[in-house]
Amino acid sequence: MTINLESAGSQGLAPRGVRRITWLCDALTILESDLAAELSMTEVAASVNQSTAHFFRAFRLGVGQTPHQWRLNARIAAAQSDLVARSICTADIAHKYGFNDQAHFTRVFKRIVGQTPAAWRDRTSGRIPSRARRRSGNR
Repeated sequence: MTINLESAGSQGLAPRGVRRITWLCDALTILESDLAAELSMTEVAASVNQSTAHFFRAFRLGVGQTPHQWRLNARIAAAQSDLVARSICTADIAHKYGFNDQAHFTRVFKRIVGQTPAAWRDRTSGRIPSRARRRSGNR
């Protein structure tokens, strides 16, 4: 969890001490607490006693991403852990992290990581990609 105090401070949004940005850490905790849940950013802002406009502006300055972008990256990072550590199918991982379906998960994963979940899993696990296995006859 990286918070950019310098850029937030230069905009008058960050405090002279860390204590005044405790709300930002609280917001990150809320956003990370249940990656599959649907969260309203207005409700998250209210739960940390910030106006919606200030919440979005300060979050982006402090974290470097919008709350939605940050949460998508957190969901994809958690999914990557499951792809490596477990033999769960991609559709189950998509559901576990709140994506509507496997296709939606694959699109978001590819946009963020640069590869599909299956290709990324094969590359990181050292397995022969499924297309190459079929061509070589090794099933």
